[in-house]
Amino acid sequence: MTPWFRVGGTGSLQSVHFGDTEDTLRTAGFEATLDTRGDPAFPRNAIYASLGWDRLWFDHAADTNRLDYRRPRLSRPVRIERARGADAADPRRGCAARL
Repeated sequence: MTPWFRVGGTGSLQSVHFGDTEDTLRTAGFEATLDTRGDPAFPRNAIYASLGWDRLWFDHAADTNRLDYRRPRLSRPVRIERARGADAADPRRGCAARL
């Protein structure tokens, strides 16, 4: 890649035990970052944007997706824009529901 464009990925496999319940959690993720700042201390006329996606798979629960986008405005005054989203196959019930 180039110094101003970076990509990365993650993955994991975990065994989860909670009381009598056992589950397997698998995750995969991807992130891409565009960063044209020559000096992060003085980021004038630069572009910085980051996009990430994560996916969680469970054996006995709903699968989940998460998307994260960040783009700070690097002129004066500094402003940060961020968007996040998450979804699941089944709606949350009880204490896990949004207030």
